[in-house]
Amino acid sequence: MGLPELFVAALITGLSAINAVVPLGAWSRTRDPRLLLVAGANGCLLLVGALWAWGQLPGGPTEFGTPSWPILILALGVALLLLGTALVPRRT
Repeated sequence: MGLPELFVAALITGLSAINAVVPLGAWSRTRDPRLLLVAGANGCLLLVGALWAWGQLPGGPTEFGTPSWPILILALGVALLLLGTALVPRRT
């Protein structure tokens, strides 16, 4: 594994962090529990991305921190879809 995997893992971590902040801000105004679920899902993706990014750093990464391309692509797709759900305005 190398630099491309580190980039994708860092991208997943960054997108998940951004996408967790938007629903938490909306939840503070509306108290809608669905927004906490979206923020929680993004928090989990943030932890997975951070673990994978840590696994790409030199210095003896753990075996469970080593990503594979299919899992990275799937997690990136989930992060992008969750980002889309937070950015699309709610119908009234």
